[in-house]
Amino acid sequence: MNKIFFYKIYHANLAFSSIEYEEIPTVIDKCYTPLLEFVQKTETKIGIELSGYTLEQIKYFRPEWIKFFLKLYKKGLIELIGSGYMQIIAPLTPYKVNLYNQEVGLEIYQKILGLRPKIAFVNEQVFATSLVDLYFEVGYEALVMEWNNAYSANRFQFLREDAYRPVYIQGIEHSLKLLWSDSLLFQQFQRVAHFEITHKEYIQTLQEYINKGYKTLPLYSSDLEIFNYRPGRFSTETTLTNDEWNNITNLVKKIKDFGSFILPSQVLKFTINKTLQLTNAKNPILVKKQKKYSLSRWAVCGRGSNYINTLCHQNLPHLNKKLLEYFGSDYKTHITYKKYTKAIKYLEKNRTLTQHSKPRNVKKISLILFQRFAIFSQNNFNLQFNLAKGATLHSIHYKEQEYNFGSVLHGEFEHIDYGADFYTGTTSIESSCFPKATNLHPTHIQAYAIENGIYVFSSTTPLNQFAKEKKRWILDTNTKKLTLQIKLYTTQFFPASIRLGTFTLKTQQISDNLWYSIANGGKIAEKFSLKEQEISQHKPISLHVSSQSGLGISDGKISFGKEQTTLAEIQVDLAYSTPFVMLQHNQDRSNTLTRLHFGLQEIDDTLKEHTQREFKLQYSINLNL
Repeated sequence: MNKIFFYKIYHANLAFSSIEYEEIPTVIDKCYTPLLEFVQKTETKIGIELSGYTLEQIKYFRPEWIKFFLKLYKKGLIELIGSGYMQIIAPLTPYKVNLYNQEVGLEIYQKILGLRPKIAFVNEQVFATSLVDLYFEVGYEALVMEWNNAYSANRFQFLREDAYRPVYIQGIEHSLKLLWSDSLLFQQFQRVAHFEITHKEYIQTLQEYINKGYKTLPLYSSDLEIFNYRPGRFSTETTLTNDEWNNITNLVKKIKDFGSFILPSQVLKFTINKTLQLTNAKNPILVKKQKKYSLSRWAVCGRGSNYINTLCHQNLPHLNKKLLEYFGSDYKTHITYKKYTKAIKYLEKNRTLTQHSKPRNVKKISLILFQRFAIFSQNNFNLQFNLAKGATLHSIHYKEQEYNFGSVLHGEFEHIDYGADFYTGTTSIESSCFPKATNLHPTHIQAYAIENGIYVFSSTTPLNQFAKEKKRWILDTNTKKLTLQIKLYTTQFFPASIRLGTFTLKTQQISDNLWYSIANGGKIAEKFSLKEQEISQHKPISLHVSSQSGLGISDGKISFGKEQTTLAEIQVDLAYSTPFVMLQHNQDRSNTLTRLHFGLQEIDDTLKEHTQREFKLQYSINLNL
C-alpha cells in the first residue's frame, strides 16, 4: 500500500448567508466547539480557515473557544488557515478592496490569536491568476485552490498526477506553493458524515484515490457549519437524525488505518518543482464545484445582487470594515431578507453619488434620416443609428476612418449558427417561462447639442407591456469618447436573464492574433490570446442557470486588440451600476465574432424575488485609438 498523508481544512464562516446574526452562538456551540473537541479526543491534525470577521464574533460570543484553539495549536494539532477579514469574491472586486481585506484579516489574526498564517484558502475557491500576486504581496507562502475545475479547464495541459501532491501556482509576476482542495472528495465526506452513504462505501472511494498514487490527499476542505447543524439554504438538505460528530469520529478511526493526518503546512514539504497556470482565455476565472456554481451567482443573482454590488462601489470612498462585510460573498447568494435590508439601509445612507450639473445651452438638432438609419455627421464624426432596431449603433467613423465596433450584419459569416444580425446596444429579457423580449423594435431618436462639443442621442423603446428602455448615446467630440447609458424600467419581478447594451466588435480575420485584457481583482491586468478560441460565457448551462462564466473586470475596463494594436477600449461605470460581464468569441472559416454581454440579473438557484424595478448600465468607449 502507498504511504499517504491526509489533510483536512474546515472552512469556518459566521457570515454564512442563510444564518441570522442571532444564530451565531448556536452555530459555535454545535459546530465550532465540537470540532475542537473532536481534534482533542482523536488527536487528528487539521487546518481551520477563519475569516477575521468570524474570529471577532467568536471572541465576542464564546471567548473560551479562543483559549481552546490556542491550547490545541500549542500541541501541534491545529493550524490557522488565512482568509481575509471577509469572504470576498476577489475577481469581481477592486484591487484596493481585496488588498485591504487581506491586511485587515492579518491584523485581526495577530491581535486575537497572536498568529500569522502562511497558507490562505482562496475565498469561495474563485480564482484568477493576478490573485497570486496579491497574496504574495501580503506575505502568504501558499494557497489552497480546487483541483477539479482547474483540471477541467486545462485537461489537455495538466497531468492527472499533478493532483497527487502540492505544486507551484503561477501569477503575473510571482508564484506560490499550492495545496489542492477537491470538491468530489469533500462532498463524499459530507455524505458519509450525514449518513447518506456508509463508512464502507466511503472507504472504497478512498481506496480508489490511494491506488491512483496520491501522496497527499485533501479529505475535507469545505463548510464547518453543516455538521450537527443545517444552515437552511436548500430544501434538499438532509434532516438531522444522529450525532454527526460522533459519526465523523468513528470514520476517522477507520481512515487512520490507511494513512496519517498531518497539518496543511506539513503537506507543503511534499511540493514538487512544477509550476501550473490555472486560467486561460476561455476560463480566466475558476469557480468551485459543479457547473451550477456560475460566477454570476455572486454578481447579479441572489436577492438583487446587482443593486447591493452597485451600492458597495458607491461607498468605495469610505472603505472600512463594514464595507468589507457588505462586499462579502454571503450577501450575494442565500442572504436572508433581514440581513439584506440592513445592508441596503447602511449602504444607501453612506454612499457617495457623483453630482452632475445641469447642462446649459442645450439645443435640439436634426439628424439625417435615410431608410432605417438616423445619421449624425458633424465635427468630423459620423454616427449611424438603426431606428428599426431600437436605436442600436450601426457604425461610427472619424475622418472617414471606421471604428472597430458597431453592428455585424447577416451574411458576414458562413457558419449558419451566426447567420443573424449582431448589434451594439441590444437589450433583452429572457426566460424559459415566457417569450424573449428585446429592444429591437422601431423607435425614434432625438438629438441635442450641448456645450463643449457634446452631443446626446436619446430614445425610448418598449420591450413588452412590462418593460421599457430609455437609452442615451453621448458623444464627446473633445475627449473623443462615446458613452452608452441605458435605464430599463420594469413593472414586476422577472425570473429571467436581464442583459443591457451588448457591445459588438467588428468582424476580424481569424488569422489575426486577437487578445483581450482585463483586471480580475489583482493589481495587474491579465491578458489573454483569443487565437483559436471558442468562448460562449453568455450561454445558459441549463434552464436553471443562465450563464456559463464571466469576466471580473474589477476596475471596469476591458480592452481588445490584435498584435500591438488596441482595437477597442471599454470603461464600465461600476458606481453607476455593476453588471456581470460575459465574453462571446466565435469563429467560422475566416472571420471572428466578438461580443460583450452585460447581465444585470441572471438565473441560478440563488435568485430570489426582489423589489428592484430599474436596471441600469453605463459604459464609455475610447475613441482616441
